[in-house]
Amino acid sequence: MPEAQERREGISVRPWKETDDAFLFDLFARVRMEEFSALGLAPAQLEALLQMQYAAQCRSYAAAFPNARRGIICDQGASVGQMITDDTGDALLLVDMSLLPACRNRGIGSTLLRRLQTEAGLQRRPIRLHVNKSNPAQHLYRRLGFLPAGDAGPYQMMEWQPPELP
Repeated sequence: MPEAQERREGISVRPWKETDDAFLFDLFARVRMEEFSALGLAPAQLEALLQMQYAAQCRSYAAAFPNARRGIICDQGASVGQMITDDTGDALLLVDMSLLPACRNRGIGSTLLRRLQTEAGLQRRPIRLHVNKSNPAQHLYRRLGFLPAGDAGPYQMMEWQPPELP
């Protein structure tokens, strides 16, 4: 996709509200459905498993990143994903960025990552993230200058360094 198309107008991240919980569970379920569907569970069992995994993820993020910024990604005002960042350490950490499957490959992730790079660059701080080694988003991260920076089991740690200023 040409760079001009990646910089999309109408993309925003608004603060999370308690009323977003139903959307966030739906997002989690749609993103993880393929992975969990492979287990061959009955629909009720699959729903229960997804609810349990979603609750565990929420508790894990809250415990590990109590000061994280939780936001809802919007495209033309419609909720299409979530973005969680934590900037309490030496780097800006991208904890999670998830998009509804139908909203992928439309420049939304690229736009948000470039904004995050601008923010981190102004602070002269790197951005770090962990991505599942089987996640195709690795290609996006590499294209935007993120490099492998460590191995964590099924996850690849990646890091972007701001350009040196004169």
